[in-house]
Parts: sequence; C-alpha cells; structure tokens
Amino acid sequence: MAYPLLQRLQIPLPFIQGPMTGSDTPALAAAVSSAGGLGMLGCGMRSPAAMAEAAAAVRQQTDRPFGMNLFVQATPNPDEATVQAAMERLAPLYAELGLQPQRPTQWCEDFAAQFEALVALRPAVASFTFGILDTAQVARLHAAGCLVVGTATTVAEARAWAQVGADAVCASGTEAGGHRGTFLGDFTASQVGTLALVPRCVDAVD
Repeated sequence: MAYPLLQRLQIPLPFIQGPMTGSDTPALAAAVSSAGGLGMLGCGMRSPAAMAEAAAAVRQQTDRPFGMNLFVQATPNPDEATVQAAMERLAPLYAELGLQPQRPTQWCEDFAAQFEALVALRPAVASFTFGILDTAQVARLHAAGCLVVGTATTVAEARAWAQVGADAVCASGTEAGGHRGTFLGDFTASQVGTLALVPRCVDAVD
C-alpha cells in the first residue's frame, strides 16, 4: 500500500526518528534515513552554527531525506528576584556536588536566528514543538522545499497547525517523552492519551 505521507517524504518505511534534542547525533539521523526511515536532528538546543554543522554531517553520510526539529519559544527574561530565588533554591545541590554556583549566561537559543538557519539549510522536513509558526513562516519553509510538521497535544492544536498551512501533524499523547508540547489551552486538560488523540486528529484535519 502506498501512503501519501511516505510518498511526500520520499521514504519507503513508516518510521520517523524522534528528534531527542540533546541526545541525538548526526550519525543516528543518517543511519535511520539510510535504512529507509526519516532521520531527525533535534535542534532546539543547537545554535545556528551547530545546526549547520550537524546538517552537513548528515549529508556527508547519506543522500536520503532527513528532518530538523526546533522549539518554538520566546527567549525568557526573568527578573532579578526570580533568578536570585532560583539560585538560592539550587545552592544546596551545588554544595552537595562540591560545585561553585554560577548564574546562567544564556537562557536558550534565539528562535529567530535558528529559524533563519533552518530555512537556509533546507532539510526535507522541518518540525516544531512547544509553539506554532505563523502562515508567513510556513510559506517560507515551503518555498525552501521543506515539508512542515507541527506537534499537537490536542485537537485544537492540530487544527491550529492546519490553519497556518502545515503539511502534517505529530499527535503527541500524554505518554510521549518527558515533556509536553502544549501551546493552547490548559496544560492539565491537554493531557490526552495517544490512542484517543490520534483518531480525533485524523477526524479533525485533512
């Protein structure tokens, strides 16, 4: 049976590697793609330069399609009191490990810069979690030849991705991983099981 999504991805097998930001490698992504699935690079914690380096490493190992995943998030800007309270709470752990407490110098990578790098790198698939793109951003990725996938933890989020022009939705049930990509509605109410979420999303979007 020929599945339209697999045809669009240009892969023969229905396997997509989880991006696993922080624990993935270009070698893993290349191996999955070479085997007939879709290898993925988790780029939420990669700088634009590191994204380019990782993509180049995959392309050196395979000519098959692969994808890159980003976190859609604004850069946090905590006030001094919040930072100080966090440092005080962590102080006993630092002491227990014999470490000197250090204030963070960076809260996260800059999403706008990461997005520009993604467009320039032109992976076969660009996927996103923790937030949603706007229609202009999706259009730019389409113009770059990328298939756009958005993570949804509820039917409302699946519909939101469809409305901005995404090509596919990754229905992420409450059992998925150690984090939640909820970006619409109440966090607790959004904890829908995978076996319930997938058919509801299938009914809700095309």
